[in-house]
Amino acid sequence: MSKKDRSERLPSRSQKKRRSNALQELGERLVGLSGAEWEELDLPLDLRAALTDAARLSARGGKRGGNAMRRQMQYVGKLMRGLDPEPIMAYFDVADRARAREGTAFHRLETWRDRLLTGDETALKEIAAVYGRVDITGLREMANQARAEAEQGRPPKSARRLFRYLRSLQEVAEDAEWDDV
Repeated sequence: MSKKDRSERLPSRSQKKRRSNALQELGERLVGLSGAEWEELDLPLDLRAALTDAARLSARGGKRGGNAMRRQMQYVGKLMRGLDPEPIMAYFDVADRARAREGTAFHRLETWRDRLLTGDETALKEIAAVYGRVDITGLREMANQARAEAEQGRPPKSARRLFRYLRSLQEVAEDAEWDDV
């Protein structure tokens, strides 16, 4: 076997370093999870112990740049090299997508609330189209009360109530989706 054939099959030192750094970063994300989530991912006991130590260092104020924390994360990365990272990456991918969906839904509720506070009647129609049975009259009254409070410089009690109502509509819709599954 020629030297060229061997070098084509073996990863370069840079590739090894990139993979090692990626596994260490994945380990840093694992530190933020709970022990139950580590069990759900079926992580080996030695890795769980290393993650627990890293979490303890972090909770004690160990900075990410601190020597003890850096060494611990390098150890976590070393332990990660013996694992298939695909299930862990898939777990984080699902969690990231769910978090993004929640953020988008929350932003939509805030936008609707703000539009209702400006008197935008099309927002009422959109909400009714998305959530079906909605108390349009009650929603309009809450928006009017919130506008009046804002004009008088009072605390936004009705605006908060309006947002909570919109959020409850969303939660009911999500529960209905789960019931259909």
